[in-house]
This record gives sequence, C-alpha cells and structure tokens, in this order.
Amino acid sequence: MKRIVFSAIFLVGQFLFSQSIETATIRGWVYDTQDQASDFEDTHTQLTSLVSNCLEYMNVSFAALVLSENKFRAYDAVESIENEDLQDVLAILSRHLYEWVKASQKVIVINEVDDKIGAMLCPGLPYRVIAAPLMGGGDAGGSSGILVVGRSYAERPFTNNDRNLVDVMSRKASKLVQASYDSQTGLMKRAGFEYQVARALQAAKLVNATHALFVLDIDRMQVINDTLGYEAGDMVISAVAQVLKNQLRNNDSVARLAGDQYGVLLHQCGIDAAKKICEKIVAAIDALNLEWKEKKVDVQVSIGLSVLSSDADDVTVGIANAEVACAFIKERGGNAVGIFGSSDSELVRRKTYMDLVARIQDNLRLNRFELHYQPIQPLDTNIKEVHGEILLRMRGDDGELVSPGLFLPAAERYHLMPAIDRWVFAKTVEQIQQFGVLDFYPGMLVSINLSGQTLSDTSFIEFVKDMLKRSGIPGSCICFEITETAAIADVSQAKHFIDTFRLKDVYFSLDDFGTGLSSFSYLKELPVDFLKIDGSFVKEICTDQIADTMVAAINEVGHSMGLKTIGEFVENDEIANRLKKIGVDYGQGYGLAKPAPFADFLAALMAEQSVKGTG
Repeated sequence: MKRIVFSAIFLVGQFLFSQSIETATIRGWVYDTQDQASDFEDTHTQLTSLVSNCLEYMNVSFAALVLSENKFRAYDAVESIENEDLQDVLAILSRHLYEWVKASQKVIVINEVDDKIGAMLCPGLPYRVIAAPLMGGGDAGGSSGILVVGRSYAERPFTNNDRNLVDVMSRKASKLVQASYDSQTGLMKRAGFEYQVARALQAAKLVNATHALFVLDIDRMQVINDTLGYEAGDMVISAVAQVLKNQLRNNDSVARLAGDQYGVLLHQCGIDAAKKICEKIVAAIDALNLEWKEKKVDVQVSIGLSVLSSDADDVTVGIANAEVACAFIKERGGNAVGIFGSSDSELVRRKTYMDLVARIQDNLRLNRFELHYQPIQPLDTNIKEVHGEILLRMRGDDGELVSPGLFLPAAERYHLMPAIDRWVFAKTVEQIQQFGVLDFYPGMLVSINLSGQTLSDTSFIEFVKDMLKRSGIPGSCICFEITETAAIADVSQAKHFIDTFRLKDVYFSLDDFGTGLSSFSYLKELPVDFLKIDGSFVKEICTDQIADTMVAAINEVGHSMGLKTIGEFVENDEIANRLKKIGVDYGQGYGLAKPAPFADFLAALMAEQSVKGTG
C-alpha cells in the first residue's frame, strides 16, 4: 500500500514539475514575442514570427493571421499538412469564421465535431479552432483581422488557458498592426505605402515594368468638418476608403497618407488604364448617397496620377509628383484627375516650388540663410556715405547659391515671406550689433526689402519696434524698401505702415518705381524718402531714348517732391555717367559694386577704422 501511495505521489509530482516547465516556457514565449516594430517591413516580420511561435509553443496543427483590408496574411503549419490543404482551410475560415469574429469582436473556441456554432460558421472544417479578433483596426476601432490556431480532432481539446493565450497573442498582434495601419479605415499608413512603392520600383528596374500611383484628396473636407462636425467627416473618410477598396484590383495597394488623403499603387498598370480607373473612382465617389443627421453630404475628390517606371529616381519623387498633380487639380476646382508629366511646365514649376518651400523652412528653422550686401553709392563722388541694400541668399544641396528669383516666388506663393522678412531684419540687427559699426559710422543706412505680405502683417510692426528697443539701434539706421507693386495693392495700408515707422525715424524707399500704370498719381500719398528707378529703364538709358526720357522724368518728379533718387542695374561706367548727368542721386549695380557677404563688408569697415586708429 505504501509503495502505491509513493508511486502516486511521485507521478503527481512529476506531472506538476512538467507542467511548471511548460508554463515557464509558455510564459517566456509570450514575453519574448515582440509587439513593437521599427518600420513597416519589421511589422510584417514580427507578425510572421508571432504566427510561427503560436504553432511551435501551443502544439497546434496550424496558425494563421489574416488582416482585413490590407491583404496581409501569415500562416504556418506542421509538416503533415499539405500547403494545398492549408489553403483550403484558410479559404473556409476567410469565408465564414473571419466575418463573424470581426463583427462580434469576441474570441471563439470550436472544440467539438457537433458544435452547432462551428457547423454554422465553418462547415466541413476538420479542426478544432480558436479565433481571436485583432482590435483597433478598421471601422473606427473595430476588428482589423483575426488570429486563428487549429488542432486536429485527434488531439486534445483546447482549454481556457489556450483561449487566453490566443487572446494575449492577438493583442500583441493588434499593437503591431496599429503601428502600421490606420485605425479608422484599416488601410496602411504612409510608411507602409512608401515601402510598397519602393518594392514596386525595385521590381520595375529588374523587369523594366511600369506601375502607376495616384494620390487622392477629398475636396472641401474642412467645410464638411466645420458645418456638420468631425463625426460626419469621419463618415466621409470611411466611405471614400470603402470606394477605393471596391474599385481597386486585388494586387493593388491602398493607404491612408494623411487625414483626408489616400495613396494608391496600381501594379503593372499603364497610364491610360490608370486614368480610366481614377475616373471611375471619381465618378463613384461623386455618386455616393451619404446623409448625416438627415442632411445630404456631397463628396468629391481630386486625384493626381503619376507613372512609376524603371527610370524613376526614388520613392519620394513618384509620390511627390502625384501630390503635385493632385494639388494642381484641387486648385482648379477638384472632382477630376490630373496627370503629372515632365512636359507639363505648370506642374513642374509647382513641384519645384514645393521642393524649395521645404528647403526654405529648413533654412529658417536652422538659421542657415545668408545676408549679402550691395552698396548704394552717391553718383557725386565727392559725397561719402555708408549706404547699401541687404540681399538674401540661400544655398542649394550642392553648396551653390540659389537665385532669389527662384526661391522668393515660391516663398510668396506659400505665404512664407513674413517669416523670411523677420529673419532678415533680426539677422541684420544682430550683425550690426556684433561688429559695433555704428560707433564709427553713426550715419550708416541699411536698406531691407519688405514683401506685400509683411505689410499686411500687423504683428511685424511690434516685432520691429521690440527689436529696435532691445538692440539700441536707432531707426535712422534702417531703410525699408517696398516695391511699387506691393504699395499700390493697398495704398492706405502701405501709408499706415510707413507713418508708423516714420515716428521711429525709419527711412523708406519705393522700389522698382515706374512699372505701374499710375505710378505718379499715388506717389504723393506715400511719404517715402527714396525713389528707386526701375532697372529695366536704367540699363537701357544709353541705347533707348524712351528709357532715357522715363528715367529723367521720374528723377525730376522725385526731386520736385523732395525725394532722393536711386538708379538700379548700373552695369557699367557709361550708364553711371548718364545717370549722373541726368541728376540721379545714387546708383546701384554690378558696374559700381558687386554684392558680398554682409559680415565681410562690416569686417572690412572695422578693419579700415582700425588702420585709421593705428595711423
């Protein structure tokens, strides 16, 4: 009897010991299974690894993970299951069990052959199964897919511990999915789209294939949000996503790039076929019959289409081209398809502007613009003044200077000029302070250009006042240059701006004078100090009688109003001498002095003063 009891105790102990080892192993597997990824590719690697771990540690016949809208599927099975058989099993699960789990958002266990729910959801499936939803996916936080494990009916039934394990692993899978897929639509995020485009580009280079990609924006989305609320906006976003899923082919890739922007990669698709697909999508969305709280919601979209061929440089170029085309269509009224092509000068210009805008923003943020300076010289050589214009310079990726005529129009178009003008003014004041030149040249006058956008920025006035007060630099050291075009756009606003700073002894110069059709008629309304004669007249005064007459007339009117005149574009001595003969007060141009870094100019002034001091 004692031997039997001892044997029973030994067996129980052995069982408990083996169970503790198994529990520790499973616990280690759960903790070691990653639920974070560094990028989109790593997400799929971790999900595949998670499925394989389920197969290995749960002692099941197969494990599979199916994501709903993004077409990702990972599965693993024991060697005894043929791949074709496994595909049949997955097909049964996808047709029936998948939708039930996704809709109910519950873990389901089917353990018995005669299970009524099992017979209804997956008839003919010769396996016990546990299926758990991946939460936080499409449909505003619903299920984005399922994790399934299966075991032969010849093996032991699943227990509550098994159910809990699958539930835990589905939660880990959910975290991975949420990092790479949009929670509202279940679509890939931008990183995933870029990854898919990169793979397609690689394939295109190998087999000389052509793909198409397009970017879709919902037109007037802000109006929908403002008038009906953000819940209505979410409904529209989901509805557009669903149209895309319905209209696209199985091998195409779709992503939500931003709030109301989607990206689609059309694999092995020429531009003509791609355009037809896009036009069908535009029409399908336009035909949507959406209502929100008994109010009809009209939805239209803009699509920008571009080609991704074997000669494309990189992923970002292809996507950027489509974004440019989309923005172009959106500005034209939307509800249409635009195609990016290198021969389309408007789109090429727009893309160049967008590239420049990014560089401008970087330069502002990193304080990497440069100030150059070009003297404005009295044409009467007996007069000595330190007067010049501040010129902004930007360097390209190759280190070469980018023409202001290229990047300033881009800044104007995207309303970056007030920020640039602030930077220029602050940097000018900083460098004047740094070199201490006003101690030796108190009459120094620095001309700084202001854009029309800045004239309408009321906060700029306070910004300048504060800078002058804190720096101790007198307003009489500063001359703001305003173009005739900016002044004539709103004369009363320009006059208010000028009057405000005249109280601070700041000077003003009217730039490019003579280009307007009614220049003289409003000149008397603007209390400026200098009149800059447009360079297009000045550079022709020795060869064109009309230009010569215009310069003389502007100079005479300016002097009659007590203004000093400046001739731009003085390219040689002949022009300088003619301006002097006409009676123009100052000249500026390459024939007199070329622009140079402002800091170098200030250093040279101080060096000159140092020489005088030692002499």
